[in-house]
Amino acid sequence: MAFFILAVLPYVLLLAALVALTVWVARWRTPFRPLLVTTLILTTLLVTGFVAWAQHNLLTSKSSTAAIAYIFLPFYTLEATAICAGVAGALVYVVFFAVEKIRRAEPQLTRLPLLAVAVFLLTVSGWVASRHLHQQRLVKLAASPQTPAGELSRLQSRALTVKNTRVLEQLAANPALADAALAELFKGMVSGNNFKVLGKLAANPRLSATELTRIYELVKNQTQINGYATWRELARNRNTPPEILQALAGMKKNNFVRLCVAENSSTPSATLAQLAVDHDDQVRTWLTTNPSLPAEQLLALTQDPVATVRQYAESHAKQRGLSGLLAPLDPAMLKMQELGRRAADGDLGALDEIHAQYKILYADVDRKNDRQRRRANLQLMRAAFDIIGDAAGDRPSAFTALQRAAREPDLRGAATYAYGRAAAGGNRAALDALLHYEQHGWPLSSVCGALQYPADRGNAEAVDFLIAVLQDPNRRALRVTAANGLRGAAKLGNERASRALAEHDQKVLAEIKNRQ
Repeated sequence: MAFFILAVLPYVLLLAALVALTVWVARWRTPFRPLLVTTLILTTLLVTGFVAWAQHNLLTSKSSTAAIAYIFLPFYTLEATAICAGVAGALVYVVFFAVEKIRRAEPQLTRLPLLAVAVFLLTVSGWVASRHLHQQRLVKLAASPQTPAGELSRLQSRALTVKNTRVLEQLAANPALADAALAELFKGMVSGNNFKVLGKLAANPRLSATELTRIYELVKNQTQINGYATWRELARNRNTPPEILQALAGMKKNNFVRLCVAENSSTPSATLAQLAVDHDDQVRTWLTTNPSLPAEQLLALTQDPVATVRQYAESHAKQRGLSGLLAPLDPAMLKMQELGRRAADGDLGALDEIHAQYKILYADVDRKNDRQRRRANLQLMRAAFDIIGDAAGDRPSAFTALQRAAREPDLRGAATYAYGRAAAGGNRAALDALLHYEQHGWPLSSVCGALQYPADRGNAEAVDFLIAVLQDPNRRALRVTAANGLRGAAKLGNERASRALAEHDQKVLAEIKNRQ
């Protein structure tokens, strides 16, 4: 029904209105009736042709965003109707003038001054139409990989001279463009900050990692309007450096950019693991199509609480020969994940349900001896709080739920780790709470585990905190936890984390030798 309203109904009503107007004018008793009726009939035919052409282009378009045009097409159709009415009126007026002259009768419907106006309108319309067709031909040549490199270079020179942005956009994305021409275009667009063309350049598979990095540096702090197209193409390009893909994956407010990173087979494993717990269902769904996604993460997505994600994950797991490793769905895990999603969306009643589940899970558990049950219960609690923590990076409703959970003694342990995930997502309040854990009564062991998440993203304050714990002689029991929290930062190239881990390893080896 919605498709019918957008795609059909507006044009049916418009054409019906034109037909009704034609019938009404046909009943007038005026000498100008033939002129007006003929104009309306020709206008109706022209508008019908325009609507058919526009609908055909939309239905056959390969663009993933082509459907958006259905929202704007009715307004373009009204504009086209006005233009068609003007052109049809001018054309009919010229024809009627010619007929009256051929008959050598006294002019009744036409006058010479109005003929001049009609000819002027037709001349202007023809000039605009010819320029548009010429532009379309140039755009088609610039976009085609079959166009010879020499012709593309000449097109580029002319487009740069007259600043023809549409042609430059198509040239920028064309992999057949010669190296020299591509380098010239890159240099010109970078110096001129032409964001439209830069977005297309970012899609070119022949651009080097250095050039893509340069483009990212130019657009990383731009507004959504200027930067979105370029972020998206950088996220898709297989030559984009891993550190940029990781940064794009952290754009919490740009779901489609993260989706493009999830599909990119060049995305590093650490970033794919981050996207495997993304709060957006579509990002996780399309992540399953990535052939570079590690098998364990693909199998984990077969247990996703969203049915679509599970179906895609199962399908691609079977394609990769992992059918024998598919585990049966765990209803308890799915239930906890769903409760986590509801709590992240602001449903505090879901938080009460999580608390009730905690009471049930730990009602008869021997906390000293039953380690297997405790581990299984912890995984269930984490299933809910991981979702809340990831969402709390940029969603106030999720952080409110997290703050409330942290005040509950039963939920405090799982909530502390979720604070770490929120801090990794950019929530400054969550990071401050962990750094000043004494004010909340949280155990330092849990805080060290939680700070691993922001430390893995290169957060300097989290790294410094863990180094201080690692080097504190009074915190020997926490050295392993602190060291594990620093290993991700060291892999990212953090020199302080690397030095601290090297010193730690030397101390451990020295202690072992002393014991021997």
